[in-house]
Amino acid sequence: MESKQQKLARLKRQLVETKEQMDAVSADMDAERKRVRFWKLLRVGLIAEEAGILDSYNENDLY
Repeated sequence: MESKQQKLARLKRQLVETKEQMDAVSADMDAERKRVRFWKLLRVGLIAEEAGILDSYNENDLY
């Protein structure tokens, strides 16, 4: 039977491992969100280009 100190040490190790796994999943989710966002921006840009909107685009008109 494990002592209280051994159980505490085991639980602390599990906590560290779980946090590392959660950090990895969080990083993967952030990367996927960024990928999806860039894909959407690319699609919008292509749609604007095909519609001819970019032919008369002036960055200063946005202000």
